[in-house]
Amino acid sequence: LKPYYLGDLLTLPNFDILQEVEKKVGYRVKLDALAKETLGVQKGGSGLDAITYYHNGEWDKLTKYCLQDVTITKDLYEYGLKNGELRFKNKWNELVRVSVNFEYQEKKDSGVQVTLF
Repeated sequence: LKPYYLGDLLTLPNFDILQEVEKKVGYRVKLDALAKETLGVQKGGSGLDAITYYHNGEWDKLTKYCLQDVTITKDLYEYGLKNGELRFKNKWNELVRVSVNFEYQEKKDSGVQVTLF
């Protein structure tokens, strides 16, 4: 996006579910681990598969992978927003419940125009 936006992209508001979970537990948790225990669904592949699909020009597979990732992320966000927690199993196969607060946090205006026109 950098060629299309004159401001500093790092100053734009963003939200990362995996980052929020990492802040709570002290280590990175895979999206698939959260999806499996919180939603009862599993991803159909990994990020490495997405790279392979791209290099092989398998656009349908890449599209399906990305859409599934977005759907799982959206569903985890909505679950966390409604229930205040996400779940995963740690390396000892113990269920971990992570309390989360996905309420929108207003941040001060950076003074940068965020529209193209």
